[in-house]
Amino acid sequence: MKTILYIGQLWRGGTCLDRLKSLERIGFNVLPFDVTPYRPRGNRIAASIQWRLARGRWVHDLNRDIIAFSKQCTGPIQFTWIDKGRTIQPQTVADIGRITGRPVIHFTADPAFSVHASAAFTASVAMYHALITTKAFELPAYKSHKAAAIILTRQSYAAERFSPDPGAAHNAVVFIGHYEPHYRRMVDAVPLSYRDVSVWGPGWSGRLRRPRPYVRGGGLWGLDYVHALRSGHIALGLVSKWIPEQSTTRTFEIPACGMLMIAERTNAKPSSLTLPQSCAKKPRTTRLTTLRARASPPEAASGASEAATTLIRRCERSSGP
Repeated sequence: MKTILYIGQLWRGGTCLDRLKSLERIGFNVLPFDVTPYRPRGNRIAASIQWRLARGRWVHDLNRDIIAFSKQCTGPIQFTWIDKGRTIQPQTVADIGRITGRPVIHFTADPAFSVHASAAFTASVAMYHALITTKAFELPAYKSHKAAAIILTRQSYAAERFSPDPGAAHNAVVFIGHYEPHYRRMVDAVPLSYRDVSVWGPGWSGRLRRPRPYVRGGGLWGLDYVHALRSGHIALGLVSKWIPEQSTTRTFEIPACGMLMIAERTNAKPSSLTLPQSCAKKPRTTRLTTLRARASPPEAASGASEAATTLIRRCERSSGP
């Protein structure tokens, strides 16, 4: 069995842990290093600044311990996988490659040169043997920073967590995601009472000029996220307007749960999803399109399709041409 080193945020319910398990399923012996315990110290403001800048004593300790971990791993190593390595210094990447004598690969599903940018990662790009990303719009940035090899892939989901649960739905419409004005306009356009709409995500409570009763709480992760997502008959799979996003993990997770999904039409619509006949529309740049997983029962899809058509029209008027 081939052995690899895996460095990432390995907290339960996180996507890094999902990827580690996927590598194990395809036959790798994974030696893990969890970066989760390494956090900024100090008061809230100081810790926030350290986190955003990826600087501080905690970053030094993290990189020191990663190098020590690499030295302790005995036997032949196939490669090292660094997941979301915005705090990994370029010298650390180089040292891992020298110690193991094998390639060092980076993966992130985040926008690595904008929202989640860090000086450490930018300076490290040229040190990696290959970098995997889901952001097509960032390919020029990877190239400009001398990436040796770039692999563009799609978002994915953990099938063991995201699966249909017909008895879980008790909300008409749900949305889970951070606050953006675009998201607020879309949710406000839903033609239902507030008690039938539920929203969870960071920033909603603090950035709204007037409270929205549909805001149920802050960010959700792990099984809490899955349960909240499956609580709706219809889910909004909206993509960010802060970056030129084409798809997100919700694009795959919602249909995997067997729910109707309403989302902007983009060039990255998953080919594995089907469009209910009663929601079919002619292509248009700002058109919202409704998708459902093939696992959805036909009788449920029929009724939900009619409701979704109304939602599409209202959301289109809200978003404008």
